Amino acid sequence: MSRSSASKELINELRLIYDKHDVNRTGKIDIRQLYQIMFDVGYAPTEGEVHEFMAEADEDDSSYIGFDAFIKMLAPKLNEMFSEENLGKAFAVFDRRKEGYFNAHDLVLVMTSMGQAISEADSMMLMADISGDYENRVYLQAFLDYLLSDTADRMHRS
Repeated sequence: MSRSSASKELINELRLIYDKHDVNRTGKIDIRQLYQIMFDVGYAPTEGEVHEFMAEADEDDSSYIGFDAFIKMLAPKLNEMFSEENLGKAFAVFDRRKEGYFNAHDLVLVMTSMGQAISEADSMMLMADISGDYENRVYLQAFLDYLLSDTADRMHRS
């Protein structure tokens, strides 16, 4: 996914997802469809946020929004969410010792502290998936590449 504001690539990805959820082919989506799209692209909004987003984008008070209003509302939020700065902050959570990388043990500790228990074996498999090798270390660039490609893949599957 592009990190620039509303890139063509991002707009094309969002168009595919939007069209998938526009089941009536009206060119407009309702609040339920908006929530599902946001969830599909990895943005887990609260119910209040979805209502705020809808109110912001629903220019004619019809309770539906068209694609242009959808892009105007969502693209900047996705660009911010997947910005290198925010992903760097996420990386720092795992890089507990500030060594420029994290290992499988760090992954287990952080995930467990977040209520997502993960076994050492599963963490090793995830580490290999992220880093592309079995050296038991994930550096920032590999982390960024993994998350950004995973986001793009998730958007394609939606």
